[in-house]
Amino acid sequence: MSNKGLLIIVILLLLAVFTMVFMRSNEESPGEQIANDFGEMTEEIGDEIDDATTNPN
Repeated sequence: MSNKGLLIIVILLLLAVFTMVFMRSNEESPGEQIANDFGEMTEEIGDEIDDATTNPN
């Protein structure tokens, strides 16, 4: 295999590694997911309480 072929393989491997690192850096950790879900749940409960106390039905 020539030097050019090895260089192309190395470049492709580096590109794959950088792509994986970038994709993992954008994912939320399990702790962040739990915190976000808890925040959304709290907000929904607050909205339901607000709807129940402001709408005379």
